[in-house]
Order: sequence, then structure tokens, then C-alpha cells
Amino acid sequence: MKLLMMWMLCMLAATSAMRSEMKDLEGEWVLDKTDMKLLEKKVMELVRLSEKQRKIEMGAKQAEEMASSLIDYLAGMKVSFHREEDGKWFYSMSDENEWQEYVLTVIKDGDTVSCVTDEGAPIVIQMREGGIFIESRTKVPMPFKKANKGAGEKVDLEGSWVLDTSDKEALRNQLGGLIEDQMLQNGIAREDMAEAKKTVFNVLLSQQFTFTKKLGGKWEYLMEAGLEISRSEMTVREFSNRFICKAANGVRVVILKKEDGGIDVVNPMFDTPLPYVRSKMEEAKSILEGHVFVPMNVSKEKVVSLLGEAKKVHEDDALDDLLIYDYKLTEKVDLGVTVWKGKVVAVLYDFDLPFVKTFKEARFLMNAYGDGKQWDMKQKGYKYVRSDGRYVFVHSTPFKKDIASIGVASTEYLEALRKLENK
Repeated sequence: MKLLMMWMLCMLAATSAMRSEMKDLEGEWVLDKTDMKLLEKKVMELVRLSEKQRKIEMGAKQAEEMASSLIDYLAGMKVSFHREEDGKWFYSMSDENEWQEYVLTVIKDGDTVSCVTDEGAPIVIQMREGGIFIESRTKVPMPFKKANKGAGEKVDLEGSWVLDTSDKEALRNQLGGLIEDQMLQNGIAREDMAEAKKTVFNVLLSQQFTFTKKLGGKWEYLMEAGLEISRSEMTVREFSNRFICKAANGVRVVILKKEDGGIDVVNPMFDTPLPYVRSKMEEAKSILEGHVFVPMNVSKEKVVSLLGEAKKVHEDDALDDLLIYDYKLTEKVDLGVTVWKGKVVAVLYDFDLPFVKTFKEARFLMNAYGDGKQWDMKQKGYKYVRSDGRYVFVHSTPFKKDIASIGVASTEYLEALRKLENK
């Protein structure tokens, strides 16, 4: 029965069409259950057609159960038509688990319109009183009506958004399969996936994006994900049930409105809607703010004057004249200060916090040790080199335990260690 349902849904998923009054089609459509006798008749035609094409035979009870299941599924589906500025028409189908979109080419226009999707699937739309019939290659026209205008139409895109984690377990399950598929495509072995999936999931949780409307109708898009911050201009077009966003580099993002005021963003990586809610916009301060900052290249005497006597001081045999001063900075933060040749050459902050909860601290330390300079990425999210080449910044990934480390070291010190290793 499951295979039969999949076959019939593929037949229905062909695509859509227009007529001379194209604007009549623009918007969102749902299954029309006003005339249940008509709907049941049409769905039963689909069931019998599937029997014939698949060369199977169902009893009356099985056929009725299949028809009832198909009606329930179609009742949860929404189809939409919209036209973009370049004149292209798009047709999409969505339910609570899936979203698909096609580009339409109109072959024949009029009261009955013939179209073909970018995948070559034919579809015919007939205008009728109170709605439309959508007919795919099954040749069985199904009745649809305009969706009721809901609260989702009042969604204001401007502002900041984060993933909706109200049901974190459901979100984790939804993302788990999607992330795994991507990793398999990138050649990552299954035995290495568990921790990698956890890291990707944590980075997605740290993601926040902000839309700001500018003068002249342009929008600015700001994405913050872990240590990565990107900013770009984009155009935003609003429709009754969605926003279509296009970045300057041509990337196109579909954002679906929700009746609760939230949005579903069709993630380009996974091609599936992910739920987002408004960020509270209360950027929590780093737990390091208010604590004494240890600059690089200062003397060991300066370290003691700033932080007091260390909890522990130990030598390191790696290099001559190398001392490490250990401090308990806060209940959740340990600090190690490395002094070589009488000057601070490295600092290491160990956090008793999950990796995803230390991005604020990483940004804080990047700013503190940046001296107004940029950090050039060497390994996305983890390793950066200051633009003047003097310092390296590392934000470690906790593959075995929920403890994160952030370190800054001088390139002179790191080069000395490398030379020692190569001897």
C-alpha cells in the first residue's frame, strides 16, 4: 500500500499552469472538500488507474481505504503559484514534512492552460467556479480552492531569527537524516558521523540571521553562525504565503510564512523547510566581560600584577625559559598563560561549557586580541590568523566531551615549537 501511495503522489506532483488572467492563480491553494462526492469520485479514479498501470487488483475495502488515506494526505497539502520579476512562474507543493518547487513553462494559454515543469512533467489547469482543477499525467483533475487568508500573511520579515528549538528532539531527528545524507555525499564514513553530526547541529543552533530593510527597497542580510559573520544585499519580494529572497550572488531563498507568526526557511543545503522564530535580541554578554584581560607580549610580572599569584606555575621542557601560569578565572573558566623569554606568547581559555555555548566568548576574544585588525580564516569556524601575521586564534571542537578551548598564540612561538618537532 505504501508503494501505491508513493506512485499516486508522484503522479500528482507533476506541476501547474496558467491562463490569460494569470493573477487569478497567484497565491496558495488547498484541496477543495466542499463537494465530497466529487472528490471521492476523483480519488477513486486515481486508485483504479493505479491498479491498471501497476497490474494489480484491490478489493473494494482496500480501494476505499487507499482512497481515504489519499484524501487525508492531499488535505494536508498546499500548492502555490507565484510570478517573479523576471517573468518566470513557480509552482510549489508542500506538506508538514516536505517542500518541492518547479519552474513552469506555459505551452498553451486560455481558460484551460497546459504547462510543463522544468523536470518535463506535464500539468493542466482548468478554471472553475470557486477554484481550479489541477490535472497531471494521471489525467484525473483534482479540485483545489484558494486557501483562507491567515495570520501568516502578517509576518514581518524584518528583524533577527533563530532556529525554533521548542521541540529540540523533533528538530534533532529532522536534521539528523538531512545532515547524514550530506555527509555521505561528501564521503564521510558512517562510523565518523555521530560526533560530526553533533557539531553541525550545534553550529546550526548557534545560527542567527537578521533582515534589515534599507532605503530604495533593498534589504541587508546578516548571517551569524559560530564565528562566521557574513553580510550581503538582497532583494525581497513578498507574496501572500512566502517571501522570495535573492542575494547579489544569485542565491535564491524561499521563506514560508506561518500562521503563528514564525517562518520556515527552505535551507538551500537540505532543500527542506526548517522552523525559525524571532530572536529575543538580547545578546547575552560574554562571561569573560568584566574580568581582567591579559594582553600578549607583556611581562610575567605584569601577569601577576593583573591576576595575582597563579594557582600553579610549571615549566615546560619543550623550550628553554618557558613557564605556564594556571588561573581559575571563574567557576567555569580556567586560564593558562604561557610565558616564554619573559613575555606572554600564548593564552588558553578552557570552558566547562558545551562548544556551541562558547561562540560569544570566541567573538569576545577575537575582538580583544585583534587590536582592530581582521582575522583571516584558515579552517572555517576553528582556526584564524591575524591579518598582520603575528597571532593565531584557535577555537577547538569538543569531540569527546562538552568542554571547549579557545587559544591565542604568537606565530613566533608556534614556529619555535614546529622547529623543535622537526629536529
